[in-house]
Amino acid sequence: MKEELGISFYKLKSRVLGSGLVELIVSNLLVQLSALFTIILLTDLLSPDEIGFFRLLFAYFIFFQMIGLLGCNASILKFCSENIDYKIKVARLVYFRRRSFLSSLVSTAVFNFFLILYVTPLSDSASFYMHIYTFCIPFAVYSLCSMALLQALKEVRIAAIAQGLIRICFLVLSIFGGIYGGLEFVIYFTLLGYLIGSLSLYIICEKKIKKSEGFVLNSKQKKSLKYHSNGMFLAALLSVLMQNIDFYLLGFLGATYSFIANFGIAALLFNIGSVIIGTIQTVISPFISENQENLEWVRKRTFKFQSILIPISLIFGLFMYLGLAFLVYLGFFSEYENIIKYSIPVLIKYFVWSCFAVLGASLFAIGVVRETLIHGLILIILNIILSTYATWMFDVEKIIYVQPIIMVIQLFFCIYLFNLKTKVY
Repeated sequence: MKEELGISFYKLKSRVLGSGLVELIVSNLLVQLSALFTIILLTDLLSPDEIGFFRLLFAYFIFFQMIGLLGCNASILKFCSENIDYKIKVARLVYFRRRSFLSSLVSTAVFNFFLILYVTPLSDSASFYMHIYTFCIPFAVYSLCSMALLQALKEVRIAAIAQGLIRICFLVLSIFGGIYGGLEFVIYFTLLGYLIGSLSLYIICEKKIKKSEGFVLNSKQKKSLKYHSNGMFLAALLSVLMQNIDFYLLGFLGATYSFIANFGIAALLFNIGSVIIGTIQTVISPFISENQENLEWVRKRTFKFQSILIPISLIFGLFMYLGLAFLVYLGFFSEYENIIKYSIPVLIKYFVWSCFAVLGASLFAIGVVRETLIHGLILIILNIILSTYATWMFDVEKIIYVQPIIMVIQLFFCIYLFNLKTKVY
């Protein structure tokens, strides 16, 4: 048993070090840390209402970005990484690029109508530049599809380095925009950042793919690609809804932008912590998929890695809390007096998630998708009901305390479903 486990850990180590995953992990961590660093600097340049308004816009942006992607990034990663004729691979890439481009334009248009109907701008100028922000979607969609292509071509190191450099560019542009002209110019320079990022990835990808003509996908092949893309779209959309539903509910139920700003800064801890969990999920999923026929092996390895993740997340969560408290002690976030209090439900939610994150990744790896998606939809509906009730009985701010409760319910379901699907009779 110990020898088998040692072999598994050795394979894990070899795969991580040899595939460029280390660079990708560091790059993902850099993305979240740069977001925190940007917020730290912008809190001295923008008012709490401006920070809250921008944070809510960003949450909506993520949702419509996912609609614009239409699952094409995940499908590119799958279908363009297969060992097939190069002409077929290029034909698939062209199909997904066209599909994502059209869907991103539709998503941008719908996003604009959504802002008109449901978002209250801070000022007359905000009613203009919040629509400018929507034009980031086509560039963001192209960038994410390009990153997926680089990973599919096994160019993970290049993808990680490109992502890190683009994030640094965003950091510099956001701060410069905040200094130069407040939130309005933060929006303008964010659009410029997406333009620079997508152009850079275009140049990189064009050097990595060879022009190839002569192969045209037939209707049956297109239908297969479309089916997979739609499935990935639904899964990703549910995931985004579950991750950001607290912000959506706060926006729809009338929370002040100042409160959203306080909670938004605290919620960055969850995003930073998700890098650790997401990394472990990414690393172990291929091993689970490769051995999905051996349910006893899957069960033992999953529980083993899950037991490793829990103390890691507990320690990491404690360090994040102490780090935030230290920043407050140093005088940062002086206008955000409640972020320490709001960080507690965020960190509870994070820790509970860490208690079943590996189980959830294993379920997807062995093909248990339908039940997971249905459960996710049920949880979203339950979250809306409980949050609305909490707002009616208490106030809108209590929505953030509903999220850990929903996560506990998800924990019990995930344990039940994993035991059901991996039980060896």
